[in-house]
Amino acid sequence: MLLLIRPMPLEKIPMWVTIPINFMLKRILAVADTVHPFIYRDTFPSGLEPLDLVLIAGDLPGYYIEFIATRCTCPVVYVHGNHGEEKVKDYLGQMVDPGGAINAHGRFIRAGDFRIVGWGGAPKYNERDDGGQYTGNQVKWGLGKLEWGLWLEKRRKTNAFDIFLTHAPPPGPHAGTDYAHRGCKEIGLFLERHTPALMVHGHVHAYEGRKLEYHTDSGVRVVNAYGYTVLEIEVPSAVNQINSSLSEPISSGIFASKTNASTD
Repeated sequence: MLLLIRPMPLEKIPMWVTIPINFMLKRILAVADTVHPFIYRDTFPSGLEPLDLVLIAGDLPGYYIEFIATRCTCPVVYVHGNHGEEKVKDYLGQMVDPGGAINAHGRFIRAGDFRIVGWGGAPKYNERDDGGQYTGNQVKWGLGKLEWGLWLEKRRKTNAFDIFLTHAPPPGPHAGTDYAHRGCKEIGLFLERHTPALMVHGHVHAYEGRKLEYHTDSGVRVVNAYGYTVLEIEVPSAVNQINSSLSEPISSGIFASKTNASTD
Protein backbone atom coordinates (compact mmCIF):
# COMPACT_ATOMS: atom_id res chain seq x y z
CA MET A 1 0.00 0.00 0.00
CA LEU A 2 1.31 3.38 -0.95
CA LEU A 3 1.06 5.96 1.83
CA LEU A 4 0.75 9.53 0.65
CA ILE A 5 1.76 12.34 3.04
CA ARG A 6 0.51 15.82 2.33
CA PRO A 7 3.39 18.28 2.77
CA MET A 8 2.89 21.20 5.18
CA PRO A 9 2.55 24.55 3.39
CA LEU A 10 5.70 26.63 3.77
CA GLU A 11 3.85 29.50 5.39
CA LYS A 12 2.74 27.17 8.21
CA ILE A 13 6.21 25.87 9.07
CA PRO A 14 7.39 27.64 12.25
CA MET A 15 10.69 29.49 11.96
CA TRP A 16 11.51 28.76 15.59
CA VAL A 17 10.07 26.88 18.54
CA THR A 18 9.78 28.51 21.95
CA ILE A 19 10.51 26.02 24.72
CA PRO A 20 9.38 26.95 28.24
CA ILE A 21 12.34 27.29 30.59
CA ASN A 22 12.07 26.12 34.18
CA PHE A 23 14.76 27.41 36.52
CA MET A 24 16.14 26.08 39.77
CA LEU A 25 18.27 27.79 42.39
CA LYS A 26 21.92 26.81 42.83
CA ARG A 27 23.91 27.81 45.87
CA ILE A 28 27.58 28.84 45.70
CA LEU A 29 30.01 29.48 48.55
CA ALA A 30 32.71 31.99 47.56
CA VAL A 31 35.77 32.67 49.73
CA ALA A 32 38.95 34.74 49.39
CA ASP A 33 41.85 36.47 51.14
CA THR A 34 41.29 35.59 54.79
CA VAL A 35 40.76 32.40 56.81
CA HIS A 36 37.32 32.98 58.24
CA PRO A 37 36.36 31.37 61.59
CA PHE A 38 32.86 30.51 60.35
CA ILE A 39 34.40 28.36 57.62
CA TYR A 40 37.46 27.00 59.44
CA ARG A 41 35.68 25.20 62.28
CA ASP A 42 35.05 21.62 63.32
CA THR A 43 31.37 21.62 62.37
CA PHE A 44 31.69 23.21 58.90
CA PRO A 45 29.55 23.21 56.74
CA SER A 46 26.77 22.99 59.33
CA GLY A 47 24.74 26.17 59.41
CA LEU A 48 24.81 26.44 55.62
CA GLU A 49 22.20 25.20 53.19
CA PRO A 50 23.47 22.43 50.85
CA LEU A 51 26.06 23.82 48.42
CA ASP A 52 26.37 23.17 44.68
CA LEU A 53 29.80 24.77 44.16
CA VAL A 54 32.65 26.38 46.11
CA LEU A 55 34.71 29.14 44.46
CA ILE A 56 38.04 30.16 46.02
CA ALA A 57 39.33 33.48 44.67
CA GLY A 58 42.92 33.43 45.88
CA ASP A 59 45.28 34.43 48.69
CA LEU A 60 44.25 31.56 50.91
CA PRO A 61 46.62 28.92 52.34
CA GLY A 62 46.62 25.43 50.87
CA TYR A 63 45.60 23.79 54.15
CA TYR A 64 42.43 25.92 54.16
CA ILE A 65 41.60 24.95 50.57
CA GLU A 66 42.09 21.26 51.42
CA PHE A 67 39.97 21.64 54.54
CA ILE A 68 37.07 23.06 52.51
CA ALA A 69 37.49 20.39 49.82
CA THR A 70 37.38 17.53 52.35
CA ARG A 71 34.24 18.90 54.04
CA CYS A 72 32.20 19.69 50.91
CA THR A 73 30.62 17.14 48.59
CA CYS A 74 30.30 19.62 45.71
CA PRO A 75 33.11 20.69 43.32
CA VAL A 76 35.69 23.08 44.81
CA VAL A 77 37.37 25.36 42.25
CA TYR A 78 40.16 27.84 42.98
CA VAL A 79 42.66 30.28 41.51
CA HIS A 80 45.85 31.46 43.21
CA GLY A 81 46.37 34.95 44.57
CA ASN A 82 49.43 37.17 44.48
CA HIS A 83 51.08 35.87 47.68
CA GLY A 84 51.81 32.26 46.69
CA GLU A 85 50.09 30.58 49.65
CA GLU A 86 48.07 27.93 47.87
CA LYS A 87 50.61 25.10 47.67
CA VAL A 88 50.85 22.34 50.29
CA LYS A 89 53.70 19.97 51.15
CA ASP A 90 53.24 16.33 50.14
CA TYR A 91 54.71 13.27 51.85
CA LEU A 92 57.95 13.72 49.88
CA GLY A 93 58.29 17.29 51.04
CA GLN A 94 57.48 18.73 47.63
CA MET A 95 55.11 21.68 47.20
CA VAL A 96 52.01 20.62 45.26
CA ASP A 97 48.49 21.84 44.54
CA PRO A 98 45.99 21.28 47.36
CA GLY A 99 44.14 17.98 47.15
CA GLY A 100 40.48 17.74 46.31
CA ALA A 101 40.23 21.12 44.57
CA ILE A 102 40.36 22.06 40.88
CA ASN A 103 42.90 24.67 39.80
CA ALA A 104 41.14 26.86 37.21
CA HIS A 105 43.96 29.30 36.46
CA GLY A 106 44.23 29.88 32.71
CA ARG A 107 41.69 27.14 32.01
CA PHE A 108 38.12 26.54 30.92
CA ILE A 109 36.56 23.83 33.06
CA ARG A 110 33.24 22.17 33.68
CA ALA A 111 32.47 21.55 37.35
CA GLY A 112 29.07 20.13 38.19
CA ASP A 113 26.44 22.34 36.56
CA PHE A 114 28.84 25.18 35.81
CA ARG A 115 31.25 26.27 33.08
CA ILE A 116 34.09 28.30 34.58
CA VAL A 117 37.05 30.30 33.29
CA GLY A 118 39.75 31.15 35.83
CA TRP A 119 42.65 33.59 36.11
CA GLY A 120 44.69 33.98 39.29
CA GLY A 121 47.23 36.52 40.50
CA ALA A 122 47.21 40.29 40.22
CA PRO A 123 48.53 43.01 37.87
CA LYS A 124 52.27 43.44 38.36
CA TYR A 125 53.10 46.02 41.04
CA ASN A 126 56.74 45.27 41.99
CA GLU A 127 59.73 43.26 40.77
CA ARG A 128 59.06 40.18 42.92
CA ASP A 129 58.71 37.09 40.73
CA ASP A 130 56.73 34.44 42.62
CA GLY A 131 54.20 33.56 39.94
CA GLY A 132 51.45 35.71 41.43
CA GLN A 133 51.93 38.88 39.37
CA TYR A 134 51.33 39.36 35.66
CA THR A 135 51.92 42.04 33.09
CA GLY A 136 49.04 43.14 30.91
CA ASN A 137 50.49 41.23 27.95
CA GLN A 138 50.75 38.03 30.00
CA VAL A 139 47.09 38.27 30.99
CA LYS A 140 46.07 39.07 27.41
CA TRP A 141 48.08 36.10 26.08
CA GLY A 142 46.90 33.68 28.78
CA LEU A 143 43.23 34.46 28.35
CA GLY A 144 43.64 34.79 24.59
CA LYS A 145 44.70 31.13 24.38
CA LEU A 146 41.21 30.21 25.56
CA GLU A 147 39.39 32.23 22.92
CA TRP A 148 39.18 29.51 20.24
CA GLY A 149 37.63 26.98 22.62
CA LEU A 150 35.28 29.64 23.97
CA TRP A 151 34.22 30.56 20.44
CA LEU A 152 33.28 26.93 19.79
CA GLU A 153 31.39 26.79 23.08
CA LYS A 154 29.55 29.99 22.21
CA ARG A 155 28.36 28.44 18.94
CA ARG A 156 26.57 25.76 20.99
CA LYS A 157 25.30 28.07 23.73
CA THR A 158 24.27 31.71 23.93
CA ASN A 159 27.28 32.53 26.09
CA ALA A 160 30.66 30.82 26.16
CA PHE A 161 30.88 30.24 29.91
CA ASP A 162 28.95 31.02 33.06
CA ILE A 163 31.41 32.07 35.77
CA PHE A 164 34.64 34.06 35.56
CA LEU A 165 36.75 33.32 38.65
CA THR A 166 39.71 35.66 39.24
CA HIS A 167 41.80 37.02 42.07
CA ALA A 168 42.10 40.60 40.84
CA PRO A 169 39.00 42.70 40.13
CA PRO A 170 38.27 44.42 36.82
CA PRO A 171 38.43 48.23 36.66
CA GLY A 172 35.36 49.79 38.20
CA PRO A 173 33.60 49.89 41.57
CA HIS A 174 35.67 47.07 43.13
CA ALA A 175 39.12 48.31 42.05
CA GLY A 176 41.41 49.16 44.98
CA THR A 177 42.60 52.63 45.84
CA ASP A 178 46.32 51.74 45.71
CA TYR A 179 48.47 50.64 42.78
CA ALA A 180 48.85 47.03 43.96
CA HIS A 181 45.09 46.55 44.11
CA ARG A 182 44.10 48.38 40.95
CA GLY A 183 41.64 46.80 38.55
CA CYS A 184 43.08 44.68 35.74
CA LYS A 185 42.19 46.20 32.36
CA GLU A 186 42.69 42.95 30.45
CA ILE A 187 40.36 41.09 32.82
CA GLY A 188 37.78 43.83 32.34
CA LEU A 189 37.98 43.61 28.54
CA PHE A 190 37.67 39.81 28.63
CA LEU A 191 34.67 40.10 30.94
CA GLU A 192 32.85 42.54 28.68
CA ARG A 193 33.66 40.50 25.58
CA HIS A 194 32.06 37.33 26.95
CA THR A 195 29.52 38.62 29.53
CA PRO A 196 29.17 35.53 31.75
CA ALA A 197 26.36 35.48 34.29
CA LEU A 198 28.71 35.85 37.26
CA MET A 199 32.23 37.05 38.08
CA VAL A 200 33.80 36.27 41.46
CA HIS A 201 37.08 37.87 42.58
CA GLY A 202 39.09 38.64 45.70
CA HIS A 203 42.20 40.80 46.31
CA VAL A 204 40.37 43.93 47.50
CA HIS A 205 39.56 43.77 51.20
CA ALA A 206 36.03 44.50 52.35
CA TYR A 207 37.11 47.07 54.92
CA GLU A 208 37.67 49.53 52.07
CA GLY A 209 33.91 50.09 52.32
CA ARG A 210 32.81 49.07 48.85
CA LYS A 211 29.62 47.17 48.09
CA LEU A 212 30.25 43.44 47.94
CA GLU A 213 28.61 43.16 44.54
CA TYR A 214 27.40 45.17 41.58
CA HIS A 215 26.26 44.66 38.00
CA THR A 216 28.19 45.89 34.97
CA ASP A 217 26.46 47.83 32.19
CA SER A 218 26.28 44.58 30.20
CA GLY A 219 24.56 42.78 33.08
CA VAL A 220 27.40 40.74 34.59
CA ARG A 221 27.04 40.23 38.34
CA VAL A 222 30.43 40.98 39.97
CA VAL A 223 31.01 39.71 43.53
CA ASN A 224 33.91 40.33 45.92
CA ALA A 225 34.44 37.07 47.83
CA TYR A 226 36.56 38.59 50.64
CA GLY A 227 36.07 36.46 53.76
CA TYR A 228 33.11 34.43 52.58
CA THR A 229 29.76 34.96 50.93
CA VAL A 230 26.95 32.64 49.85
CA LEU A 231 25.35 33.31 46.46
CA GLU A 232 22.18 31.97 44.92
CA ILE A 233 21.82 31.91 41.16
CA GLU A 234 19.16 30.55 38.83
CA VAL A 235 20.09 27.82 36.35
CA PRO A 236 17.97 25.89 33.83
CA SER A 237 16.51 22.63 35.16
CA ALA A 238 17.42 19.18 33.84
CA VAL A 239 14.38 19.26 31.51
CA ASN A 240 15.85 22.28 29.77
CA GLN A 241 19.18 20.50 29.38
CA ILE A 242 17.45 17.70 27.45
CA ASN A 243 15.54 20.24 25.35
CA SER A 244 18.75 22.13 24.60
CA SER A 245 20.12 19.15 22.70
CA LEU A 246 17.05 19.33 20.46
CA SER A 247 16.79 23.07 19.95
CA GLU A 248 19.84 25.21 20.78
CA PRO A 249 20.17 27.77 22.12
CA ILE A 250 17.17 27.83 24.48
CA SER A 251 18.64 30.03 27.19
CA SER A 252 21.51 32.32 28.03
CA GLY A 253 21.84 30.69 31.45
CA ILE A 254 24.02 27.93 32.83
CA PHE A 255 23.91 24.40 31.47
CA ALA A 256 24.84 21.17 33.22
CA SER A 257 27.59 18.80 32.17
CA LYS A 258 27.28 15.06 32.64
CA THR A 259 30.39 14.81 34.78
CA ASN A 260 31.22 16.34 38.13
CA ALA A 261 34.39 18.00 36.87
CA SER A 262 36.21 17.88 33.55
CA THR A 263 38.69 20.09 31.79
CA ASP A 264 38.95 21.38 28.24
